[in-house]
Amino acid sequence: MFFRKKLKKPDPNAEQSLRDEIQENGGLDKKDLPAMILSAYLVFIPVVLLLLFLFYLIGRLFLR
Repeated sequence: MFFRKKLKKPDPNAEQSLRDEIQENGGLDKKDLPAMILSAYLVFIPVVLLLLFLFYLIGRLFLR
């Protein structure tokens, strides 16, 4: 009902053009992957901790 729009199939030409564009602009540095992983942790860990705290509060409220 809400998700009637189908996803497009991956286009190998678009993927290759994106890779070429990245290489033209200097490519990725050696430290880019660890930086991306660290930033993902910095985004997701607070969200997960907040959800766990909310579950704790809801459980504490209803299981007294």
